[in-house]
Amino acid sequence: MLVVIKKCEFFIRKTNFIRFIIKLGKLSMDLKKIKAIVNWQELENVTQLRSFLGVCNYYRRFIAQWLKNIKPFIRLIKKEEL
Repeated sequence: MLVVIKKCEFFIRKTNFIRFIIKLGKLSMDLKKIKAIVNWQELENVTQLRSFLGVCNYYRRFIAQWLKNIKPFIRLIKKEEL
């Protein structure tokens, strides 16, 4: 008797796992998520900025000089800067 388990795959070279792509032991970003970040709608308020920074923060390990690039945005969301 052959049992088929739909949610399991064995001996695969690439898989999507929690918004990442795992391929031969290397972790990378999902291209769909990169496109979503690049094509993000124009930010109109602090709430939208915080939402955008949250998504970007999730992928900070893949963004070169993350802290240097994000500092101006952090200054924008501080209460004394508003």
